[in-house]
Amino acid sequence: MKPATRFSNRCLPLRIANGIGWFVVNPKDVTVEWDGTKLMSSDPSHAKLHFGERIVTFDQGHIFRTDPGWGIWVKGVPNTESGPLQNLEAIIETDQLPYPFAINFRFAAPGKIRLRKGAVLAQLVPYPLASVASAKLMIADCKDEPLLDQARKRWVAAREACSGTKQPWHGYYAKGVDCPFPHQRIIRNDVEEEPA
Repeated sequence: MKPATRFSNRCLPLRIANGIGWFVVNPKDVTVEWDGTKLMSSDPSHAKLHFGERIVTFDQGHIFRTDPGWGIWVKGVPNTESGPLQNLEAIIETDQLPYPFAINFRFAAPGKIRLRKGAVLAQLVPYPLASVASAKLMIADCKDEPLLDQARKRWVAAREACSGTKQPWHGYYAKGVDCPFPHQRIIRNDVEEEPA
């Protein structure tokens, strides 16, 4: 992530998204192009065009094995501009898959892209497969949980106090301030304080 300001780098949720899982990098330079009708690759054995329909496929060549009930979410690199070539995301059942999976992109608009050696092709994030079937959305009023509602009000007040100032960041999330439910905290990485 290349933040527009130093404050973007202080956003813990963005930093967590940028740092979880593993990255698959491109092993060699390749150029792919879609002119609106025809799809082209400088190395068809590496950047394959066999699906057609603006799809470019990279065979990453590895078999991933995960514990039962866990898969891998193959996704685009978070918090980056993707340009005309966009990742097609997938959840792979790597707890039972006996062969490698591919990484796919689709041209959203005509363009020519050079993917350099070492460029990140995808981010791989462990994913609990059971959560897909068992997750349920519940909508409730914060007022039904007084501790949560009080913490939310303090956060809103602190955010409004920072808005438009030289220090538009209160750091509640990164510091774990006012978290009434410690068992739900995630591991927090160090956040450096910078002078205002």
